[in-house]
Amino acid sequence: MRRTGPVVTGTSDCGAVTALHCNLNVRDLTAASRVYEQGLAMRVGMRSRAPEDSSALGLSGSTDAEAWFLYDHRGGRIAPAIELMRWQQPPMTGAAYGSPTHAGMQALGFTVPSVPEAADALRSAGATKAAGRRPESVDETVLDADGVPIELIEEPGSNPTLRYVRLVCHDLTRSIDWYGAIGFQATGPVRSAEWTTEDGDGRVDEITMALGPPAGFAVKLTSWHTGRSLGVAHDAPNHCGMVRMALGVEDVRSAAAAARDSGIDASDVIFLPLPGTPSGGADVSYFRDPDGVTVEFVELPRAEAGPRRSTRAHDPR
Repeated sequence: MRRTGPVVTGTSDCGAVTALHCNLNVRDLTAASRVYEQGLAMRVGMRSRAPEDSSALGLSGSTDAEAWFLYDHRGGRIAPAIELMRWQQPPMTGAAYGSPTHAGMQALGFTVPSVPEAADALRSAGATKAAGRRPESVDETVLDADGVPIELIEEPGSNPTLRYVRLVCHDLTRSIDWYGAIGFQATGPVRSAEWTTEDGDGRVDEITMALGPPAGFAVKLTSWHTGRSLGVAHDAPNHCGMVRMALGVEDVRSAAAAARDSGIDASDVIFLPLPGTPSGGADVSYFRDPDGVTVEFVELPRAEAGPRRSTRAHDPR
């Protein structure tokens, strides 16, 4: 897989109109799914298997993995999914990020009607308490069955809703420009926040950048003060935890070309078979953000491409 260049020159409309899913590699599909189903009322909407040839993701030889797509109360036609994936060949490697300061896809953010009730339900389903891993903008954090943080924000009267993925980055300005170039828009200014960690209190700068309705999904870009954002994102497609997000575009070839014009080294478009899904597969292009997170453009079916244009989105905090 090609890596992105270090700089995005200028801006362009690469055409991302909706978030499709965040990939989460897990040890046990049943145990991982139980946390999100029983703790956050998500449901498995479809199941699929990874293609035997995953060379586009950087894997050589024959591959085998099973994927379950979980959706919140809005359902698969509107909500982005969590793509739980269990790798069998090659087997999953590594562990989820052990420190909130490590660059990469760190956490999933949910609004819930009651944080104490949601946290209790999550722990009863197999999640664990996250000691010292909570920014002040979040009411509580728990770790799912594979150690990935779930950030909970109380929104009385709501249903549990997947709102954002937290991305820790080294250079916040560079990441803002980069995600702006592929279709995200800031919902407010950069905010400075306290963050309690196991090593003591720290400070971060963060900004929410969203793709619009109907999904209303956002990336919460986060950079630690005093150069504490560490490392590069996990880049192996079979690494435990979150390594990849998929964004829907109306025309993947045009979107990939526009990304290249903006300095992003998007791959050639390929057809990715998705056995067991309604479409059977999709045309995709892969690339990486400045910190190594894998992003893919996926061409939407014609019936889904038209109405997803508004850039207004819900920002819980």
